[in-house]
Amino acid sequence: MPDDLTVAADNRLDIVIAELVDNAVRYGGADPVRIAVESTPQSVSISVVDGGPGLPPEQHALLTTGAFPEYDDPSAGFGLQAVNLLVERYGGRITTAGGEGTPEPHRITVRLPREPLSGSMTETVGISVPAVARATTAGVVAGLLMGVFFQFTADSLPVIGSLYGVGHPVVGWLTHLFHSVIFALLFATGYRYTDRASSLSPPIRASVFGLGWGTVLCFVAAGFVMPVWLRLLDISTPLPRLTLIGFVAHAIWGGTLGLSYLLLDRSTWFDSWVREQIR
Repeated sequence: MPDDLTVAADNRLDIVIAELVDNAVRYGGADPVRIAVESTPQSVSISVVDGGPGLPPEQHALLTTGAFPEYDDPSAGFGLQAVNLLVERYGGRITTAGGEGTPEPHRITVRLPREPLSGSMTETVGISVPAVARATTAGVVAGLLMGVFFQFTADSLPVIGSLYGVGHPVVGWLTHLFHSVIFALLFATGYRYTDRASSLSPPIRASVFGLGWGTVLCFVAAGFVMPVWLRLLDISTPLPRLTLIGFVAHAIWGGTLGLSYLLLDRSTWFDSWVREQIR
């Protein structure tokens, strides 16, 4: 890589490139393997190009999504899984193009953000600015769906406003969305470490983690913290405050948060837009 290009990665990036080159040399046919580097103000793309037919469907899914179908299958490719985990940790993405049935040579491209991990893109909470943007957006989306559900089933949003002394629907909506974003940021901080659960595909992993986080909030925040807070304000409420509607609402919130966060993470447009705003 040219010396003037810095990316959001550490020295384990060598493992990523070495695994992709080794795979291309082994299965890429007789044509020489090429490495191409392209850059934009926001990202650097490293492509490994070979003359082979491309990856089998199982290995393609493993490399691009992290889906590991069978641990005891020696052909599944532990090296490709390592590539996926590292690139995901760096906040990058992997794409493939060309190969068998196309006029173009097979190409695997790793796209990484330009900023170094220790630079301005990392906040004190331990997540990057794009991750904060993803969490904030996903938190608003999840909060809206949860709020609509509450509005039509229990009309309980004004109670949330009462936490701040104003039992008004508008205040309830604003405070509800504020809480949703705060808890979404905590979700994003914890979600970084779920790549260790490598037997789960990213969509399932995000959904399960989101549902789990929503369940925790249902029992702890809504079930105990919120009623204690209301009682301190001399507002009568049961303790614990646990209802089926509340559980379903938090499940909707958690599932929506997880999937929305993952979809935004895979959106090239959203990532580029965020990085353009903070330049």
